[in-house]
Amino acid sequence: MREFLHTKLDIARDIGGAKVYAGEDIISSVPPTVAEIVENGRVLLMCDRGTARIASDVAAAMKGGGFRVSAHDADEDFEPEEQCRLVLGVGAGRVAEKCKAVARELGAECALLLTAPTSEKILSGGGISQVYLDRDVLAACPRRCYAAGLGILLARPVVEFDRMFDEKVLFSTRSEAEPSAVVRDPDAVSLAIALLSLGADDDAFVAGAGEGGLFRPSPCDAVAEVLSRIALSKGKTPRLRGEYMFVTACALKRFYTLFLSSPSIDTLLPVDNDAALSRLAALTGRDRAGLLEMFDFCDVNSYFRISYIVGEYRLDFIDRLSAIDLAAAERKWRRTYDDAGYFLRSAFTAREVTEAMALAGTVSGGLLHYAATTGFLDRVAAAG
Repeated sequence: MREFLHTKLDIARDIGGAKVYAGEDIISSVPPTVAEIVENGRVLLMCDRGTARIASDVAAAMKGGGFRVSAHDADEDFEPEEQCRLVLGVGAGRVAEKCKAVARELGAECALLLTAPTSEKILSGGGISQVYLDRDVLAACPRRCYAAGLGILLARPVVEFDRMFDEKVLFSTRSEAEPSAVVRDPDAVSLAIALLSLGADDDAFVAGAGEGGLFRPSPCDAVAEVLSRIALSKGKTPRLRGEYMFVTACALKRFYTLFLSSPSIDTLLPVDNDAALSRLAALTGRDRAGLLEMFDFCDVNSYFRISYIVGEYRLDFIDRLSAIDLAAAERKWRRTYDDAGYFLRSAFTAREVTEAMALAGTVSGGLLHYAATTGFLDRVAAAG
């Protein structure tokens, strides 16, 4: 057994089958910790442009521990060496996904030094054996990265409301979970652990989705993607997904309350979503036929059955929404930025948010999907 100059890390948490290690100045302790899953051999180290300096320190530590290291940018087009026994990522969501894909291709182990808490999907789908959280590295990430992760966490009550809606109205087979506890003022490490836990919990939801029908993205996710596409179509640099998700959650909470409080929705007839299909295809570059699979063209009987169930649970839904307090969360979230959220003025407009909700509602789940089916959102977007 190789002797290391530094001791291995202690496990902070076991999340979704991955061992999560946290501490300060932990890079030098990564090699002996990695040795628990891969004692020796070649390591494929992957990073992106923003994490190259940290990756260099990790590479030096791994070489000092006796590992052979091949380093590549995650955006490179390269052929990974077949003899690599470990894929080690230094970065966040995009790097993690690339590392998991390459590790599956090679049949290798996969580990990640997380540099920014920007995504809850790091552990979704499995594939990562170890995650390292360096307190100093995470604390030094850009403010917008922290805000993106916090936005995902703060948006969670609205995501769970839509899941509850699907369970009541569409008879989803997933049992309703207790609302996730939201860490109100987390440091970067606590935020990262909370996001990793969310991704591990979501695996059960995705795995069981097929039993209750076609899995659809949450409205927050769907609207966030459309907002990003709208920004690209107008030549703007998109914000991070978590930033869009929290703004979307705030907009949806207000819209849902107004929509459910209006008895006039009982008189609305289902609309033809062909125009929305064409607009989504143009924005996303996806094939119309592929998008068509996500559309739900229910027959008249199904539509009025769903409308009846929504009416039956209307007050319950409104009560659930009233318990979601986003006012304080909005202030906390904006103040994570140096400019206290002034960027919102140029990132998107109210019209763009409304358009994104109308388009995303056709392919998402939850109450937004029902509202889009009634044509209510199209009318709101046209009036805006």
